[in-house]
Formats: sequence, structure tokens, C-alpha cells
Amino acid sequence: NETNWMTYADFGQASVTGAFSTNITGLLSSSTYYYRAWASNFVGQFWAPAVTNFTTTAGGGGGSGYPTALDGFDPGADSNVYAVTVQSDGKILVGGDFTNLAGQARSRLGRLNADGSLDNTFTNGVNNTVRSVAMQPDGRILVGGDFTTLAGQARNYIGRLNSDGSLDNTFTNSANTNVYSIALQADGKILVGGGFTTLAGQTRNGLGRLNADGSLDSTLTNGVNGYVGTVAVQSDGKIVVGGGFTTL
Repeated sequence: NETNWMTYADFGQASVTGAFSTNITGLLSSSTYYYRAWASNFVGQFWAPAVTNFTTTAGGGGGSGYPTALDGFDPGADSNVYAVTVQSDGKILVGGDFTNLAGQARSRLGRLNADGSLDNTFTNGVNNTVRSVAMQPDGRILVGGDFTTLAGQARNYIGRLNSDGSLDNTFTNSANTNVYSIALQADGKILVGGGFTTLAGQTRNGLGRLNADGSLDSTLTNGVNGYVGTVAVQSDGKIVVGGGFTTL
């Protein structure tokens, strides 16, 4: 409150009149702050006659002290976001640990409109962390993570949604533990990285590849001796792999 001044901003020495500005970090969202200007010189210290206040906006990480976005994009989530993917229509898929996105309940998966407002048509979620989200050319949405259910149905660590957010019942293959990364090749095949040792029921050590329909690609069998945290495809088709391994 205005009787308990907690901080101040020093603009430094100035010899001209005019506007000054500064940035103050660590403010809480949805909170009112009071400020009062003062100046000092060899004559003494002079205070402005009135106290002014401002109120920070909601969002910015669920009120955890993050400043609001300068461009107004500030939907906010109440816990970590690990994956963000932009659809061809400009909508934004978001995955992570959160259970609240843009002020509404979303279980670790949600979709925003291009302006940052919540897409109310997309409500399906998962029962544990989402680590990766990827878009196929036909608009279907691949999701990987620590979960064992997707859209209320059993899907172990990887699954697929239709473009409208409904569950794709044709994609049922799974991994035996966490999926950390999903990347699409130019031919539509799906690279999958994680901590798993089986993918689609076959041995795959941290790295595997699925066909566009979700079936296992039997031609990629090389793996790692640890886990794959990220996968990317170069323009020449070569595959870059990173993670917690020492052999590939």
C-alpha cells in the first residue's frame, strides 16, 4: 500500500526537463502499485504533491510475478509450458504442465487464437505432462509426453488428435515410456525421441520413426544408449538428435 514504499527507481542525474521512463521487474499480476515522484539537488529534496497508482493486468504465468507482454499477448498459464506450435491458420497449440490456460481449465494441452485469446472449441487434454506437439500437413496434431490418456482414452506417451481437437482413433501405437520430441520429415514420416525402449511394440532405444499413418517404419532401427530430448530434420533430410546419450 502507499504507506509502505518497497522500492524506488533512480533515473540518474538529469539537467533538463521532460519525460523520463524506467522498467521495474518482479511485479505481481492483478496488483495495485502506488508511486510518487521526487527529485533532489544541492538545494534539497522535492516530492510531487500527489501519489499516483497503477494496476497490473492478469496473466503473465498465472500471477507468478512475470511482467506482462509489451504487445498485449499475455494469455498466461499456471505452470510450465514446454511446447508451442503454430498452425497454418495462425492458431497456437500449447503443451506443458499447466491445468489452467488463459484463465480457463485446460489439462496440459490447449489452443489459442492468433491474438492470444483462448480457443474454446479445443478442450481435450491429457493426464500428465505434454513435452512435444507437432502438426501434420493434413492438420492432424501429434502429441508426445509423459501421459497415459489423451482425450479421455488410453494413449501411452504419444497420440494424435484431429484438426478439430477430437481424438484420432486410427492412431493407436504407443511407447513404453516418455516421449520428449516429435519431428516431421518432408515425406510425412514422424520422428520420435524420448526415454523409451519400445515404440509401436518393437524395440527402439530412445529414437524411432513412424509412417504418416502411425504404423512403425521398420527401416530406422538405430538408437541411443540414453534418452533423446530433441530431434530436428535438416533441409537435406539428415536427422539431428540431441539428448542424454553418449552413443548413437
